[in-house]
Amino acid sequence: YRKLRAFLVQTLVAADREDVREAAGAAADALRDGFRLWLGSPQRIAVDPETGHEYRWQDVVAFDTDVPDDDRRRLLAAIRGTSFLREAVFLFSKGTTVRLSDIPPGGVWIRHLGTSHGKSVYRITVQTRHQESYDVAVNVNSELAPEDVQEEIQWLILCGESAGREPLLEDFGGYWEEQDLWSEEFVPGQTLDLALRRLSRREHEAERFRLTWPFWAWSAMSAYVDFWHRTGMRQEIADPGTSSVIVPTHDYLTGARIVSVSARRPVSGLIPMVLAFRSRLVEPVEIEYPALAGIVGWDVIFSSVLEVLGEDEGIKMFLGAIAEQGDDVPDEMRRALDHFLSGVEVRGFLPMRLF
Repeated sequence: YRKLRAFLVQTLVAADREDVREAAGAAADALRDGFRLWLGSPQRIAVDPETGHEYRWQDVVAFDTDVPDDDRRRLLAAIRGTSFLREAVFLFSKGTTVRLSDIPPGGVWIRHLGTSHGKSVYRITVQTRHQESYDVAVNVNSELAPEDVQEEIQWLILCGESAGREPLLEDFGGYWEEQDLWSEEFVPGQTLDLALRRLSRREHEAERFRLTWPFWAWSAMSAYVDFWHRTGMRQEIADPGTSSVIVPTHDYLTGARIVSVSARRPVSGLIPMVLAFRSRLVEPVEIEYPALAGIVGWDVIFSSVLEVLGEDEGIKMFLGAIAEQGDDVPDEMRRALDHFLSGVEVRGFLPMRLF
């Protein structure tokens, strides 16, 4: 289902002919509707095997105190009246189906994770009678226009379908138009800014703090480059900073994840994107943590591009961008790039895991 959905959305976005795009959109809608028909409608009433009493979804779902009333109403309506929760658990847990009778009263807990970019994000935790637990993230729209919602969902589908590559974004579940909300895979972990803050407080790990910073920076920037690459070099993350990406906790792990694609923009070019990595990610960290100053240089920033594009394509892209930008390229960056590319020509590119 996910592979077919990604193919149809890719055709919808990239096809040259309008009739092909329309056919792909109609096929994607039919695929979704057929999938949800196969999942079946939600169970309305269940019987507690311990007490023999009937219970409903409103007896199962519990909200944290900071969830607004309107969002509570919309979330409960989606859980009670659609296959929203069944669909999400099925897609994110490799085929597990959950019915009302599988969940004890109070077995679904919803808490607020944050509000930004015109939507609120909640974490839904499902605890079953069989001691199984599932987590789902749900986005409740408040300000985004319908076309912006659909565009964000399209990028989630296209960048989330890894096709053998490391996952980059949360896997997309499904959008429910009546309640104007959509489900995503819940990705545990800390954003880069929180990871830096946590490790900086451990005085006995000062050396590890310095040694881990290049790995975290390289991982984060490679994730931003990967998003740009997977969108056909048409979109980029508007704020490539430390709060927009989740990084692995240790340097023997892989798989940085971008938190959200809501703050995205049309690509301004490879050189401006690379300059933004330095000004929006590296330099603010060096100002906040002086012990890290000078550790992540231009070589790490350039390496994040070759990490994703590969040595040959990365060099070709850099040379083309330098020729196109001309005098707009800062002298410091131009000299650093010449030195970096000369080193790659002599010894080859050293990817992050080997480094």
